[in-house]
Amino acid sequence: MIQRKHLIFFGIMAAALFGLLYWMLQPSSSSSTSIAKVEKDNDVVEKADFQLIRFDRDVATLKSGEFNAQYGSLKKKYGDWVDIYLFQILGLDPKMPADQLAVYVQGVLKEKNISEVDRLVAIKYANSDSLKKSMLPLVGYWNKYFPQMPIKRIVTMNSIFGLQNGLIKGGLLDDSTLFISLECFLGESFDYNKLGEKMYAYQRFATKPEFMVPTLADAALGNLMGYGLEGAPLVDQMVYWGKWSFVKKRLLPDFNDSLIIELPGEKMSWCLKSEGSIWGFLTSKNVLFSNEIRIVSRYINDAPFTPGMPKESPGKIGRWIGWRLVEQYMNQNPEITLDELMKNQNFQQIVKKSGYKPKTK
Repeated sequence: MIQRKHLIFFGIMAAALFGLLYWMLQPSSSSSTSIAKVEKDNDVVEKADFQLIRFDRDVATLKSGEFNAQYGSLKKKYGDWVDIYLFQILGLDPKMPADQLAVYVQGVLKEKNISEVDRLVAIKYANSDSLKKSMLPLVGYWNKYFPQMPIKRIVTMNSIFGLQNGLIKGGLLDDSTLFISLECFLGESFDYNKLGEKMYAYQRFATKPEFMVPTLADAALGNLMGYGLEGAPLVDQMVYWGKWSFVKKRLLPDFNDSLIIELPGEKMSWCLKSEGSIWGFLTSKNVLFSNEIRIVSRYINDAPFTPGMPKESPGKIGRWIGWRLVEQYMNQNPEITLDELMKNQNFQQIVKKSGYKPKTK
């Protein structure tokens, strides 16, 4: 006689087998690697300019010497940015007396792991001219498309000892000033876990140095678009993040798509081969109009793979589909400008007018 627990086991196995067969039997998508043409403008890059501020190297001077004098010198040079760095980015207590602040900051900067990180940053990013050159395309294209809010300054930081806030990759200091945390781009071989920051294998992919400029683009886009759509249904979130990647690609036309959406090449290849199957899966599950956090997170947030799909799938697959959908929308409606796309908050109208129905062979 088969016991109840065995029935449960067989049921789970059958469900898993059904899911696997669904993906095995779905024909591959015939989609190309790109739908919309990305315009390049070399003159924009050649004429681009901004001020690169190596705040990370100046902050390192707080490690030794007379703290109050060094702190005063930084305040004179950077103004409120110093306090933003210490009390907002690093999360220190602004009410902390000066003598305690000095002991704490100098003690942390001298801590073995933190000191090693600072040494590695100083070596890997020693050449400020090369660093600035790598950022020029972003600044040039951003100032072309969004001249009303130009990037005038980029500040390099080291936020590694503000771990109570997690690793802070980049952000905005003011409307024309971005910051980037260089220690977040030491490469996959660096062990961030020894700093107390839990990082899984799939997350280490985005610590490669080549992700630094795309992260700056994310910081600028966050100022323009905000960060996500709280409470919105999955399909709206997909289009929102699709617009994000679409614009990001226009800001960085020479960057590989893998760097735009932070997915490894093999995951991107799987998506391209399975595009029709992915869309069919999402529509068959009736999840597109769900606003349940559990459902939205499953398809929007980063993860090693998407639950219910093969292990070859990436996380945040809804963002990838959203990007493809927005590309199709812009291709089908060539009269729409980038500015009009950004202002259009009728996400489901975009879906309808895109005619997005990826074909399978």
